[in-house]
Amino acid sequence: NAIRNRTTTMSAAAARRRKQRAAKSGNADPIQVRLDALLKDPTLKEEAVAYEALQLAQSAVRRNVKIGNFAQATEVAYTSSLTLLTKSGRVSVSSQLMMGLVQVLSETHTACSQKWVDRFAELDAAYRVALEEDTTMDPAERGRLQRLHQQFLIKGLKWSNDLGDTRHGALGMHSVLADHCWSMSCDEAVIGSEADRQNAAAQQEDDEEEEEDLEVELRYDAVTHYALAEKVSTIIDKLKSLPAPTDEEMKMGHECPPAQRDALLTRAVLVLLAIENLRDATKLVSSFWKDIETRSED
Repeated sequence: NAIRNRTTTMSAAAARRRKQRAAKSGNADPIQVRLDALLKDPTLKEEAVAYEALQLAQSAVRRNVKIGNFAQATEVAYTSSLTLLTKSGRVSVSSQLMMGLVQVLSETHTACSQKWVDRFAELDAAYRVALEEDTTMDPAERGRLQRLHQQFLIKGLKWSNDLGDTRHGALGMHSVLADHCWSMSCDEAVIGSEADRQNAAAQQEDDEEEEEDLEVELRYDAVTHYALAEKVSTIIDKLKSLPAPTDEEMKMGHECPPAQRDALLTRAVLVLLAIENLRDATKLVSSFWKDIETRSED
């Protein structure tokens, strides 16, 4: 009996030591251990290393989802995405994992919280910085990555609407999407150069159906989301940056498109009225007449 008790005690002690070693090594998951090492490696800036980290992170996310560890799955996707952006600067690599993050958040029915809204804002900021710092990127690739990020933010907004407690989606999610849409509307890699746009407009003159100007379309989207984010002061700031209507645009029955500034104001007011936010609609119109408009109200 004494021998049996001693053996049992030794076995229990050995088991505890095994658990301690496993805890120190990240639960002995070789994929997670390798991923953690790569994310700290100075060579993460190299494309091959960044892609290896991406594949490991995707594998770790799938594994955690499979075993029901949803919190760890979303954590791995978020931290790995942010690290790839801030330490490697590989936007194209990070964007793939970010799309995986929003997919996992939806599939695992992870509730939208302020913590996650802040994390989306942090990812958005890191994405912009990494994109701007890559001065050798081909304009076509830059435009593609800008559009891809827009889709990421749109999907994130939908997730916040489906699994959050704010009607139409979290205000913070609308805000980051609005900022990105406005930024895209100023990026020639997305909307084309002024010469390209003039040539495209000339080619459309004989068409029966005119396509919406991409710059204007993106700004419509931006003010829509600023309105849904209750960012009246930001809308005013954006309108201030636009030129006043021309004489032709102010003529009664004019055939030219409306002045962009007036059109965006109208869109924002209509959105606020549609969601019954009369307070901000009134505030927006009052601020416009006070701070921007030079024409008489008559």
